[in-house]
Amino acid sequence: MKKWKILCALLLAVFLSTGALLPSALAADAPEPSETVTDFSDGSYLVTRITYDAMDPAREAGQKSGTKSHDYYNSAHQILWTFRVHGTFSYDGGSAEATGADYSYDIYDSAWSFNSGSAFYSGATATASGSFTILSMPSSLSVSLTCSGKGVLS
Repeated sequence: MKKWKILCALLLAVFLSTGALLPSALAADAPEPSETVTDFSDGSYLVTRITYDAMDPAREAGQKSGTKSHDYYNSAHQILWTFRVHGTFSYDGGSAEATGADYSYDIYDSAWSFNSGSAFYSGATATASGSFTILSMPSSLSVSLTCSGKGVLS
């Protein structure tokens, strides 16, 4: 009986220590989101973010997916809209290839409307194009997400 208690305690300790290390190992595989800001002369600005999708333990090594988003703010720091490209990629340490692309958007200010959008992939890049309108003035943009041969998104 005492041997079973020791064996159970040992198995529990191994399980808990492995479980404690697993999240940190997965977190090390997903880089922190990156962010840049582009200022415009009228005081508005665009915040560009790259985020990696959460790692799926069942996913094959050499696959990566993520999103590049453009958040547009007015000079009063109010977000007006967001436009995103989501890409999926395969990489082997030397080269990468895009395997999918999609786009999405959100509008936060009713003065803006979304006209149209499309997404495609070519080589190691996923690209989305979209068109927004404010006061009958259309504004188009394009967002590209590229994967390096080592699985780094830019």
